[in-house]
Amino acid sequence: MHPDVWTEHAASELINSRLVARYPTLQTYTEIEYCLKRDPKPEHEQALGFTLAVTLVLACVLGLNARRWILPEFSPPKSNKRIKHFVLFDLYKCFGAVGVVLAHCCLFGSFLMPMKNIELLEDAIGHPGAKFWRLVCPFLMLAFFVMSSMLLTVKLLHCGDPSKRPTFGAIIAHRLIRLVPVNLLMVGFGALVYDRFTGGGPLLSRQLIVEQRFCRSYWWMNVLFISNFNMKQPCLPDSWYVSADMQLYVLIALLLQTMFRFPKHTVAMLTLVTVCSFLGPFLTILWTDFDPVGPSNFHEMRFFLLGSPFMSQLYTPFYNNLAWSVGGLMAGIVYDRFRRYETNTEQQRKILHQINLAIKISMAMLALALSATIDASREGSFRWWLALCYSTYRLSGACFISASFLRISLTETDDYELMPPLFNYENVTKCFEQYPTSAYCVVKMILKPKEGSNVWRAIEHLLSIPSEKEFPQHRSRYTRILNMCVNYHLTRRYNLSGYSELERCVTPETYRPTVDAYHVLFALIVAALCSLVVYASYRDWRNKPALENNNETSATKRRANALWMEFALQRTWAQLVTAPKSKLQRDYAFVEIFRMLSVFIILAIHVSMVYTAGPTANMRLLEEFFGWRVSLIAVSVFPFQVHTFFTISGIMLAVHFLEQGAARANRIGWTFLWKGIVMRYVRIFPVLFVVWLYQVSWFDWFARGPGDYRYFTLERDNLAPIANLYYHKLPGVILASFKHLRFIFYVHPALANDYMLSHPHTCSYFSGLFAGLAYHRYRSNARPLLSGGTAAGLLKWVPPTMVLLQASLAPLFYDLDYSKPMLWNAIYGAVHRCCWGAMCAVGILYGASLWQGRHSWVHFHPLVQLLSKLSFGVFMVQFNVLKSLTQNGTGSGVELSWTILVSIV
Repeated sequence: MHPDVWTEHAASELINSRLVARYPTLQTYTEIEYCLKRDPKPEHEQALGFTLAVTLVLACVLGLNARRWILPEFSPPKSNKRIKHFVLFDLYKCFGAVGVVLAHCCLFGSFLMPMKNIELLEDAIGHPGAKFWRLVCPFLMLAFFVMSSMLLTVKLLHCGDPSKRPTFGAIIAHRLIRLVPVNLLMVGFGALVYDRFTGGGPLLSRQLIVEQRFCRSYWWMNVLFISNFNMKQPCLPDSWYVSADMQLYVLIALLLQTMFRFPKHTVAMLTLVTVCSFLGPFLTILWTDFDPVGPSNFHEMRFFLLGSPFMSQLYTPFYNNLAWSVGGLMAGIVYDRFRRYETNTEQQRKILHQINLAIKISMAMLALALSATIDASREGSFRWWLALCYSTYRLSGACFISASFLRISLTETDDYELMPPLFNYENVTKCFEQYPTSAYCVVKMILKPKEGSNVWRAIEHLLSIPSEKEFPQHRSRYTRILNMCVNYHLTRRYNLSGYSELERCVTPETYRPTVDAYHVLFALIVAALCSLVVYASYRDWRNKPALENNNETSATKRRANALWMEFALQRTWAQLVTAPKSKLQRDYAFVEIFRMLSVFIILAIHVSMVYTAGPTANMRLLEEFFGWRVSLIAVSVFPFQVHTFFTISGIMLAVHFLEQGAARANRIGWTFLWKGIVMRYVRIFPVLFVVWLYQVSWFDWFARGPGDYRYFTLERDNLAPIANLYYHKLPGVILASFKHLRFIFYVHPALANDYMLSHPHTCSYFSGLFAGLAYHRYRSNARPLLSGGTAAGLLKWVPPTMVLLQASLAPLFYDLDYSKPMLWNAIYGAVHRCCWGAMCAVGILYGASLWQGRHSWVHFHPLVQLLSKLSFGVFMVQFNVLKSLTQNGTGSGVELSWTILVSIV
């Protein structure tokens, strides 16, 4: 920054000559503002960078370690009544942040850029309404102080037990953990590498050099969150908000802790901080002489108000913004008090009336204070009057924003929040532990509207199930008292009443099922299998042949090759990860991946079904999902995932049958059919038998919830497409229904008469058979049927096109009347599933014959082989695991979360 004198004179002469040539009446003198070296590298850059890097790493490590004891202490106690999520704050964070960025662009961008004509800018600054916008636009930024303080207040007040409230140190440490890493990262960026990411414009360095020099000198003020007191030489001027927010956060937290310590003096403390929030800007303006409305100086705006008295003395100090945090504090107190009252009570209506009154009064005061402040900012007014008007404007603005946020937060309700919960269960185990001689009863309610109830408009469909008939003594004893209890709760909280019917009762004697022969048989089978696995693994490990073992006898070889030795873990693992070797197996290796992906898609679908069947706290996500037209289209296609397995089974049957026939000299007789059926039975029956035995024995033993009898009892006691759809009057597509899902589709006519039967799936199986025949002809004669031609093009593109077109019309089927059979509907559904089978068959045939990637290493990777071969086991036991994870829902029910998909896998 030390230019040569001769360089300055030369630049001055050149500029003067150009000005005189174009504007003869002008004469100026020039002064060099700054000069740049090509790549300046201060000596302390590396040292400062190393220090900041070490500090950042240390802060991250300490933060991660501190979370172990800070977060549990700061988090509120777990209870059924959770803190309501502030959706309004999330929306404002999004749109408010965009508004702040736009305001800064309009405020500073025009002054920083080299504008050819600034007449429009001068007119905008001198406009009579410019002062109004200077006073109103800061509300976009200052409203964030309200949200921060209100959230802190609500979280601390939610902890009803004083012993479970976090300490002051834990609150501050939690805040530091959130802010320090990002703050250090931004400071390091501004001090070290900011100039490496900027362009080379002639005016950029005016701001860059100044800010970077300040960051390298005063970075510690940002680290300590006091940078808002150094607006003359700030590091990252826009970070003043972070420092001010941290200071106000500490002050509000300290004030709340004091209020908890001395609750009788709460009103006095709130009055004191309100007076202080008024005196802050009042005394600042009274003791200074600048215009509090905002600067209109071009020179100040060019440097982002660096050194501006308005910025350093009025706008950024925390005590001048205290009114906004105090407003958030009071809003949080009122919010907590409102939530503690019952819904739609007189106390809540009174609080809402007072909030509405506060909004009207504060809005009127804000309008008057704005007008008075603008008038008082003109020359000739008394300073004390300007200070009074401006302080009133700040206080009324904070009151208006806080009350508005509070009013919207208390009334941002929808139908789901107005309606009572679908389920409200007590814990069965704890009930019998506390009251051993009691009975646990499940009550269902049929609601009816009460005069003046707004909730009834949100309830359209009621779920009901048949009540049990085996407990007349419980019904006569508990029906009336339980009806009174439930109606008392509904009337007080939701202004509803209803008719209740006792659905089920259990006692300590009937709570746990008795051990019978099924339990013993299943335990013996599991014990025998485990023993066989352990013994076979041990024998296989002991009998492992050496490289040159001449003493191995034939008896030893027979024992090693015995059938029961296949239970050894070593051999099972080898079979799971071994890649296919024959030509046929390698051609169809990609089908295993296809099968595995289909299983996981089916698993995801069944997760949503079980959430609907089990007691789920809030069904809103699922109901909104099934309300989309795209979801209805997808639902009509999802059941066809099972048809994929039938297609694969048909292909494999045809391929293996033809391979066996080609290898034999004689014709295949009928004995081959019976042998195949027996082998298939032997392969599948043991697995099905064990799963069935578990269902009827130990499935409901380990965990029993209040509503699990809906499917436990049912499962324990009950274990040609066009004609089918037409005769049973079924829709041509699968329709989503939440009532059927409650019983895992046990009452769904489409499931009982179509989906679970064999003949409606023959189209997919026969498609697989035809594809297997085509593959055998391709291998025998080397004639690729799908390599080209019109027929090949139709086979490849018509089935998937038809599947998509027919699925796109699925939403129309929800409006049809199925009381009478419809021939066109039956034909439509049959063609739909036939197209799906043809699409799968053609796709697999193309992959096994012409696809160049069928022999890729991915298909033979051990992990892929392991997952694909275990997918059948996942498919068999998925519902057992899903029900076990959802059967013990208490309170309002289990939370809807797709993490259950990871848990079952």
